[in-house]
Amino acid sequence: MAYFSYMNGCFFFRLWVALWLMQIPALAQKKYFVSLIDTETELAQSTVYAMFKDSKGFVWFGTAQSLSRFDGSKVKNYPTLTTIPHNKQVNAIVENFNADLWVSIGDYLVRFDRKKEKFVPLKIPTPTGPDFMKGWPIAMVGTKVWCISPLTQEVFCYDYTSRKKTVFLTKIPFLTNNNNYFNGSFYDHKSSLWLHLTEGVLKFDINTFRSTYFFSKHARNQLGEPTSFFSVSLQKDSVILAGTGRTVAMHIDSGEYQVINPLRVFVEQYNSIVTLPRAHFDFRREYGDGPVWIRRSFGVFKLNPLLPKFEKTTQATHEAFTPETSVRSMFSLNDSIVRIGMRNRNYLYNRRSKNFQQISQNHPLINAVGQMLAAKEGYWIASPQKGLALYNPQKNRLQYFPNPDTLKPENRFANLLFKVMEISPDALLISSEAGLFIFYKKTHKYFRIPYFGKALGRYPLQDRAGRLYISNENLHIGRLRDTVWIPEKTLPISHRFRNGFEDTLNQVIWGATTNGLKMIDPKDWSLRVWEVKDGMNNPYIYDVLVDKQGMVWFSTNRGLSRLDLKTKKIDNFKLSDGLQSYEFNSNTAHVASDGEFFFGGVRGFNHFYPENVQFNTHLALPILTDFKVREKPFQLPVSIGEASKIQLNAAESTFSIDYSAIDYFSNGQNTYQYRLKELDSTWIQAKQQTTARFVQVPAGNYTFEVKAANSDGLWNPVPTGLLIEIEPQLWETLWFRVAMLLLLLLGIYGFYRYRLYVIEQRQRSEMTVMVKTQEAERMRFAQDLHDGLGANLSAIKLILGLIDHPESRPFKEKTEAMLDESLDDLRRLIHAMSPRNLERLGLVKALREMTIIINQTGKMDIKFTADDFPESIPSELQINLFRIAQELFQNAIKHAQAKHVTLTLRRLPHSLQLHYTDNGRGFDTTKVATVGNGLSNLQTRSQLINATFDLQSAPNKGTSVRVEVPF
Repeated sequence: MAYFSYMNGCFFFRLWVALWLMQIPALAQKKYFVSLIDTETELAQSTVYAMFKDSKGFVWFGTAQSLSRFDGSKVKNYPTLTTIPHNKQVNAIVENFNADLWVSIGDYLVRFDRKKEKFVPLKIPTPTGPDFMKGWPIAMVGTKVWCISPLTQEVFCYDYTSRKKTVFLTKIPFLTNNNNYFNGSFYDHKSSLWLHLTEGVLKFDINTFRSTYFFSKHARNQLGEPTSFFSVSLQKDSVILAGTGRTVAMHIDSGEYQVINPLRVFVEQYNSIVTLPRAHFDFRREYGDGPVWIRRSFGVFKLNPLLPKFEKTTQATHEAFTPETSVRSMFSLNDSIVRIGMRNRNYLYNRRSKNFQQISQNHPLINAVGQMLAAKEGYWIASPQKGLALYNPQKNRLQYFPNPDTLKPENRFANLLFKVMEISPDALLISSEAGLFIFYKKTHKYFRIPYFGKALGRYPLQDRAGRLYISNENLHIGRLRDTVWIPEKTLPISHRFRNGFEDTLNQVIWGATTNGLKMIDPKDWSLRVWEVKDGMNNPYIYDVLVDKQGMVWFSTNRGLSRLDLKTKKIDNFKLSDGLQSYEFNSNTAHVASDGEFFFGGVRGFNHFYPENVQFNTHLALPILTDFKVREKPFQLPVSIGEASKIQLNAAESTFSIDYSAIDYFSNGQNTYQYRLKELDSTWIQAKQQTTARFVQVPAGNYTFEVKAANSDGLWNPVPTGLLIEIEPQLWETLWFRVAMLLLLLLGIYGFYRYRLYVIEQRQRSEMTVMVKTQEAERMRFAQDLHDGLGANLSAIKLILGLIDHPESRPFKEKTEAMLDESLDDLRRLIHAMSPRNLERLGLVKALREMTIIINQTGKMDIKFTADDFPESIPSELQINLFRIAQELFQNAIKHAQAKHVTLTLRRLPHSLQLHYTDNGRGFDTTKVATVGNGLSNLQTRSQLINATFDLQSAPNKGTSVRVEVPF
């Protein structure tokens, strides 16, 4: 069984090689569009030594100056100039599981950190100290990087988790890169490294560590004579070895080989269309997604399997075109030749060879310009210069039939023709600048159609039912009987068109107009107009054609478009689709016998088979490429493509984000839309703009999203996102707002306290004035009593002392006793109202004297003590403390009915204290309003001296008062 499997493998290999050599037509049908990636597309250097496609979809190139990343439209270069102090050339590229790249820069192994976009050279210990590790990465298997080292002639693997290097082979003569040959060593993604040697190749199995030599002079060579190959590459399941003398295809599994055609260099032109396989390309890479990549010394060719939709013939593609390239008419003379009509001359285009026919300049069809009509007698030509002409191909003769009635003013433009139409085997309908005429072939005579008079009727159309559509001021629909117009329907001016087409598939009439594409339904003559709002680029329509699938194609003043009547969708095509230009011309649409479409324009013409037009169905992957704040680079901890979140302070709220798309099929013709969620309610249509700018974005958390569409407008529904957090301004922070609220509350409270202070100060001032006024009034009153009543009483007593009559002695003694008592009361009153000894004696002695006087009355016993109380204090303080004590004594006598009172004056560390207690009746402090003015006087006095007033009392519990003054 194993033998038969082996033989079958050999058989199929031989068959495959045979088919390859034959290049059978089935294989040759696949076509590619060629584009070039070089310094013109910002590649750091045109010569590419290594290519690799990573897991994220980027294609990487290694040049002599940089590691370069390509996304399908843009190249980003990562210079290697400062990485290691040696050669800067990138020779090999592989990728590990976390998407970091391992590259060789010169002969040294370097890791490229994708997140930080930095090169990290590897160093190993040597007898002379740490040195850079030498090696080219060929394969990444697990955590091991399999490398070759042309400099040290080693094959080794490096485990980047354990940082251990293991050497398996030494003294291997690897081919070294030079200007002519590149080392083509590769990993076959099965089990083996295929190593490009100076002679032959070496197969090294990384599982069994077995070495096998081919086409080598090594003692263990398995097959082939020693041969130097300048290219080693993998194609399908075979290794292609290309040498200067021969090219060998060796099957990987069977080991059999065949000599095949020599490897030819890829020499196709940029923007050309090629068919594969035409040759066996050197350094060819296919990554399974369609494009083919071919390295050359002057860049990399990208072969795109998605071709331009239209072939174009312009002065740039065909030198036979003169500087006048504006096409005016097109007509098929046979299955191969199409007459291309210009303003002053014609061309014959062979659509099989896709070249212009070389004919004599004197040929009648070269200079006979105008729209053509095929008839049994030849080709009728509606010339805009000489009138009607007939070309006889058998006789190769051209004959003109001018309208003779041009001397009349109304007919002077009768030979300026636009269109000729056969309405019967014997008659033609002529559309001219002077109106519509019937031309009879046998008599060669013209007759004006009276119904239309002298009005223009440039673009008549005849349907298969024989009805004519003539667009004048209105759209006239009817038939002709000789020169008599038989009307069937007249539609208003809104139905007019400049050019028309009968759509037998959809059973409608299409009209090309200056204000949209018009569709007329002959069943009910209803009108449907397709305009810009329906999706077309421009409403100026030149021509319209309908293909076999019912798709409506029309040329406009902004390119070529296609209408799908089933989906009502309009596809607008671009220059990148192969248009000759964006501007087309009227009456240049033409359908060849096999269904090929032609549309003429101002720079040439386009031709295509509608059913072969390919649409791009590959989704573009949007990516972020740069982030700037105020148009300056913003330093991120990781590259913008690897970042998931960005934090900005309040001063960085103006920023921009650059984006692109990974798309190898659209040739950079991507469109984009983006939004900043939580700020934008709808998607912003950026078209082909690749920068989103935001100015002074409010503080908050946002998500930037961008979507990309391919060249045919197919959107990737999954956007690429980036979280952006913008810190608030100082005044926008919560703590600042809380602080401001607290400050406001403190301000209100401070203002409230200030108002209370002002009121208290005003009250204190008023009380001070009141007290001073009272004291002054008391002193005045006491002075008046002392000087007036007191003096009179003393005088009376003195007079009574002069009476010495014995009989009056009892009366005298009684009167003197009453006077003494009155004088004592008067003295106490004067002392109470104006304690003159307060200033003289001080507070302590004045209070002591007052307690002595009260004690002498026998009504109450007062115990007075003063502990270290200062003798000299401010007079205001003295008098208010004196009045407080006086008020307390008076309340004790009048209201409390106390028998024992204690008054103590103390000096505390920071204050003076007056402490009063009695054993009187006491009162309920919650009903202070009932105790009279005494308590309010005490509180007022305390406020005047900034003292704290503490009152403790209860019914039948006595009273305690503590007054403490700051001192």
